[in-house]
Amino acid sequence: MIFIMPGSSAVGALTIDALLDLGVAAETIRAGVRSPEKAALKVPVVRADYTDPASLRATFEGVKTLALIPTKSPPGQRCVEHENAIAAAAAAGVERVVFLSIVTHSPESVAAIAPFILFAESATRTSGMDWAIVRMGLYLEPVADWVPELVKMGRLPYPVRQGKAAYVTREDVARTFAAVCANPALKGEIYNATADPVTMPELAAAIGAAIGEEIPFEACSQDEFIELCNMSGEPPFITRVLLSLYRAIEMGEMNAFTSDVERVTGRPAETPAHYFQRVLAP
Repeated sequence: MIFIMPGSSAVGALTIDALLDLGVAAETIRAGVRSPEKAALKVPVVRADYTDPASLRATFEGVKTLALIPTKSPPGQRCVEHENAIAAAAAAGVERVVFLSIVTHSPESVAAIAPFILFAESATRTSGMDWAIVRMGLYLEPVADWVPELVKMGRLPYPVRQGKAAYVTREDVARTFAAVCANPALKGEIYNATADPVTMPELAAAIGAAIGEEIPFEACSQDEFIELCNMSGEPPFITRVLLSLYRAIEMGEMNAFTSDVERVTGRPAETPAHYFQRVLAP
């Protein structure tokens, strides 16, 4: 039994699809969601709430591999949620935990979510269960979603003046996450779900090449970026997280790359240039 939590998240749903593509039987997968009545997934759905630890132990009975995907809560609350899940899993006899992390994991990280990542990775590794960790890069999909606005502005404005970022698609994250979940032999290791790192000018050039229109990169101030986020309706906490991730790029924290995606799944991660050509080209 592989339990995906939360199964209704974007990566959770894609992970379920990837597990089915790998030949894992649907009846051996469970999707844990807060509101089962609202979930429309291809596998059995059960109620599982990170903030309701009393219910989690019974929910995890019979589970062999527990796949934990973080919520969008602030870091302090995420730590509590992760601890609730780990404690319940251990009490229920879960054999292995696979945690979806991010590449900003060092104690010196300037990323706003780093305190949670440090705690969650440590709690996973010291849980007493077998474990594996998949560290993802920055998602490419939000960049593609922003392209109509970039065309209007005629530029790609990020508060970054140097450094590279290892971007990745949600599909590649989910493929890697699913492959690790489906293989009990993959334990005691950390895997990077990233494509080749790119600079911000390279990212802008890839967008421009896909749409046939030059979109130059232009480093902007933090104040201007905050204003852009406010105009897009981003919550203040998400804006603060984004700003911290761009600082992490400048500090060299986001340029991690390995061949782990290809090694684990048999297919390399999609590059930003290929992804933008696929989803943006006329």
